[in-house]
Amino acid sequence: MRLTTDMVPNTLTMAKETAVPLAIVVKPFGELPSGEPIPTTTFGKNAIVRCHFCRAYINPFVVFKNNGTEWECNFCISMNKTESHYYSPADSNGLRQDFEQRPELHSGTVDFIATNEYMNRPPMPPTFIFCFDVSQPAIESGYLALATQTLKGIIEENALPGGERTRVCFLAYDKQLYFFNLRSTMKQP
Repeated sequence: MRLTTDMVPNTLTMAKETAVPLAIVVKPFGELPSGEPIPTTTFGKNAIVRCHFCRAYINPFVVFKNNGTEWECNFCISMNKTESHYYSPADSNGLRQDFEQRPELHSGTVDFIATNEYMNRPPMPPTFIFCFDVSQPAIESGYLALATQTLKGIIEENALPGGERTRVCFLAYDKQLYFFNLRSTMKQP
C-alpha cells in the first residue's frame, strides 16, 4: 500500500489549508517496495500451517515455544502443536533453526501455494476496484483527467492480469459514493 503523502493532516483545518489530495494505492499482488518479487512458500502435500482456533496463517509474529514443538498465535494467543512436517528446533527466544529458509516467518507479505484439496471452490476472478475523487477541486486540479487517462491506457493495453476473467469496478466520490460495475471484455493479446 502506498499513500500519496507521508504526513496526513490531523485536523480538518490543516487538511483544508494544505489542500493535498489524499489517496492510497493498494496493490496486494504487487512487488515489495524494494522491487523484489513477493516470496512464495509451499507445504508440499501438507495443509498450510494455520492456528487451530482462529485459523490465522503462520506469520512472523507467532512465538515458538518448548523447543519449537508448540507455537503461540499472535491473533488469539492460543497455543498450537507444531505438526511434525513443520517442526524445526527453536532456541530460547523462539527463533527456529530454519528461520531463513521460511519466508512466512520473516516476510510481511508471502504467497502461500495451496494444493487443490485446499480449495472448496474454484478461484475467484481477479477483481480491481478503482476509487476516484470526482469533486470540483479534483476536476480543476487535473487529477481526475490524469487518473482516468492513465487507467484507460492500462485497460487498453490489457495490462491487468486475468484476461477475460478480470473484473473492474469504479467508485466515484465527492460528498456521496457512486458505484459503477464494469465486467471486463478485454481480449487476450
